[in-house]
Amino acid sequence: MNDSWKIYVVPHTHWDKEWYFTKQDSDVLLIQNIKAIKETFKKNQSYKNFTYDGQTSIIDDYREYYPEDFELDQLLVDKKIIIGPWYTQPDFFNTTSESIFRNLLYGIKLAETYSGHFLHTAYVPDSFGHNAQMPQIYKQFNLHNFLYWRGVRKGEIQKYGLYTKWEGIDGTTINAYNLLFGYWSAGSNFPYLALNEKNVDTQALTFLENMQVIVEDLKKNSPNTEKTLLLPLGGDQAPINEWTPQFLEAVNKLSTDEWILSDYDDFFQNLKVDETKLGTLKNELKSPALSRIHKTIGSQRADIKMLMKQVETNLYNVLEPLAICWWSLGGGYPQATIDKALKLILLSQAHDSAGGCNSDQTNADILVRLRQANDIVLSETTKCLKNFASALNLKEEQLLVFNPKPYRLEKDIQLKVFTPFKHFELFDNKNNRVHHVVLKQKSNSGGQQVVAIDATQGEATTGTATFYETDVLILKTSLSPMSFTILTPKEVAKKACRKKNHGFYCPQINEDGTIDLYDYKNAKIYRNQFKLYAQFDGGDSYDYSPVSNANLPIEKLIKTTTKNEIFDQVQHIIINNTYLVPKSFDNSELVEQLVKLELFLTDQPTIYCRIVVKNQVETIRWRIVAQNSQKQSSVFANQSYCTIERPTHLENDLAVWEEEKWTEKPVAIETMESFVYFQNATEKLGWITNGLNEYEVVNDQELHLTLYRSVPYLGRNNLLWRPGRASGTSEIVVPTNDAAFLQKELVFEAWWFADNQENSWELAENTILKVPFYQVQNFNKLAHRFDRFLLPKPNLNQILPKTFLEINNRDFIVKTLKLTWDHQQILVRGFNSSSKPITISMTWNNEPLSLTRSNGLEEIFETKSSFTIQPLEIVTVLLPINFRKVL
Repeated sequence: MNDSWKIYVVPHTHWDKEWYFTKQDSDVLLIQNIKAIKETFKKNQSYKNFTYDGQTSIIDDYREYYPEDFELDQLLVDKKIIIGPWYTQPDFFNTTSESIFRNLLYGIKLAETYSGHFLHTAYVPDSFGHNAQMPQIYKQFNLHNFLYWRGVRKGEIQKYGLYTKWEGIDGTTINAYNLLFGYWSAGSNFPYLALNEKNVDTQALTFLENMQVIVEDLKKNSPNTEKTLLLPLGGDQAPINEWTPQFLEAVNKLSTDEWILSDYDDFFQNLKVDETKLGTLKNELKSPALSRIHKTIGSQRADIKMLMKQVETNLYNVLEPLAICWWSLGGGYPQATIDKALKLILLSQAHDSAGGCNSDQTNADILVRLRQANDIVLSETTKCLKNFASALNLKEEQLLVFNPKPYRLEKDIQLKVFTPFKHFELFDNKNNRVHHVVLKQKSNSGGQQVVAIDATQGEATTGTATFYETDVLILKTSLSPMSFTILTPKEVAKKACRKKNHGFYCPQINEDGTIDLYDYKNAKIYRNQFKLYAQFDGGDSYDYSPVSNANLPIEKLIKTTTKNEIFDQVQHIIINNTYLVPKSFDNSELVEQLVKLELFLTDQPTIYCRIVVKNQVETIRWRIVAQNSQKQSSVFANQSYCTIERPTHLENDLAVWEEEKWTEKPVAIETMESFVYFQNATEKLGWITNGLNEYEVVNDQELHLTLYRSVPYLGRNNLLWRPGRASGTSEIVVPTNDAAFLQKELVFEAWWFADNQENSWELAENTILKVPFYQVQNFNKLAHRFDRFLLPKPNLNQILPKTFLEINNRDFIVKTLKLTWDHQQILVRGFNSSSKPITISMTWNNEPLSLTRSNGLEEIFETKSSFTIQPLEIVTVLLPINFRKVL
């Protein structure tokens, strides 16, 4: 019939690993579901296949309990169970750039290891929006079709239909199909438990009647698909039903349309469209018009988000480059432990997990996983540094400092130095004095050390000698690209104190606790910086929401004490602000809240800021403000291999959201990876962070950085900014006392900056980096837990190069330096952070390298001595390893 449509029905389950339930709960259900799937395919050969949410990690989860299940293995080989391309369904706005690549890499490569098959569709059924670089990333994994639900506008669907192009910020386009009614559109009316062999006809009739409105709406919004529709048949943790093929046969007998049991790849392969008629969506898909995006989830469970970013930084920016250097000299590469750490990270970056919108028990599990991953990474880092120190024959008390960046690094670095003497100077390997500033020093004594064990007398111990633990800051350190520096502390009668320098800024503390900063170099003043303030939070674990439209600050400053210390060229300011705040939005009793603000000012335009809060109240949100001198209509932030310009407010959206019944208010509260700034005529002013992900511009000139939210509920209905039911658990409010942070001390780090440096990515990456170092010392072997263990002395059969890898262009921001999946080559991935094409070349120990162009799958393409890279283009390069000799 001419009016007949082809409706592709895809049986699937959306597998939230954890949420209001724990992963342990999920695993128990997973075992049952896998058993049911195996039984179904035994009984019903006409059942084509079952899609397991585009995730490969479910196989790892299952194999923890059943490491050898040949029946399941065969179902994977036969493509009866479809997994990948993801390892876990990710969050796209609260993770670092590289984690998205690793998620797809592990999802696809492990799927190939298990079965040879993976889903070739970029299937993202439930993540809270999609960042602007995803089209380019998908193309790098040979994924050309994108299937999604959240983030599109109603007007865009009405104008273009469900099937469109999606153009990323760099201009890359892919095909995109929107699941207008979500991933459960057919599953919501499917009789999972009621269906059996005897009632397929009656159940099919009921199903068709219930699906009529949905199907007609989908048809209406499918002008370019030549009468072809997609209907996902599934839902959260939805089981398989063995009678599905017979059910669809019954549906076909009743329907004028053709209902086809299928999978997502099949749907796209059979979809015939006129490409010239397709509309194009552009940049971020982050609108809450049709489905909730949870735009303020970036500040939920700040403790989890900060730890996650720290672990990612420690792995991608420190351990992997360090391990590559050791491997290049013939040492072992810690792939097994890196794999373990990465899987722990990726499990914690599933969209709900990374969001923190979970039960207390689930969030506790996430914290444990991230701490375990961090322990692995830090231990491997210490082991590697200790091996290098041993191979280089470092003497007692010498320090080994490593620059993991493939270009010269110039920054202030902080070291912890142990010495038997109080006063010392540091000298480099050419015996040049390296000036340092003493930030803190303490003496340690009174310990006991075992010196002998006698069969009759037992242990013999002696008291340990007094030693000094000194935190030092070396200003404007210049470290050669990807190389080691050896520092030696030598005793002096008394450390010489250089003439005090006024630094870059002259600070003036105001009565309201803010600070005016006078810039000596440019003769200008930045007024009212670092304002701290609080507001009621009437929201839940998904969303911030005010309790009134006025949304006024609620804190009252009643006391301020300040301390200003000058350590040579460093000024350390401590401001203790005591505020009166209500106990909660429904309890007006006032309590005192102390907020400690520490600032470190040097001769750099960046100011390190540390905020310490022991939270006294619940249902509150705290922020800190950078004040711009001019009003701006836009703000710049980094997000997944790009810098994106966003408007400071969303006038058009705000004008229609209530009338059009949007799922939540379109507030201009946004996320960033590590920086956000105003762009003035001559400078940038903003914040650099490593785990504080959320910002908002207020009054077009105040850049508000969210520190934390205190929310004791998993779900609350009818929020001011989010009408209707709560997300997920609308039938009951689940208490989340841990998320309230009551009486918990929270520590936040951020860097305020006012700078004219063009490359903000480089500034942020270098600012965040904690330069790794190791000291050969026996004073405190617990400074690094792993340091106490004895390691055999390595024998390097090569001379340590002066520099390992060096890249010629600093606009090429390196986000990973690791071994390839097959362990055959070194891989470098980065992107062009500038607005112009750049050309990159690389050297190893000052010798030019031939570069092999690759992609996310680490496939080999062309080889050249250099490559030209377009603005915001992500490039993966493989390096030859003919310089490696095995130890």
